[in-house]
Amino acid sequence: MAKRVTQLDRVRAHLNAGRKLSSWQAIQEWRITRLAALIHTLKHIEGMNIEREDMVNPETGKKYAVYYCTNPVVNENQYGLFGG
Repeated sequence: MAKRVTQLDRVRAHLNAGRKLSSWQAIQEWRITRLAALIHTLKHIEGMNIEREDMVNPETGKKYAVYYCTNPVVNENQYGLFGG
């Protein structure tokens, strides 16, 4: 039986692939509604080097965060977790 891919697995793989991730993107792609909690686990419990970039939506003026890994560990097998 194949291992179930968790929300934490998806976020870890996405960031380790050198990609940035916002809460809205996580909701749209994987229906993850508590991205900040997963980022906290990856950063403070697993020790990933994750940074936050504060952004502003030019249309609405609303602020949001984009997360990225400062030392991604690229693994070609990760790409299947989030499609291409």
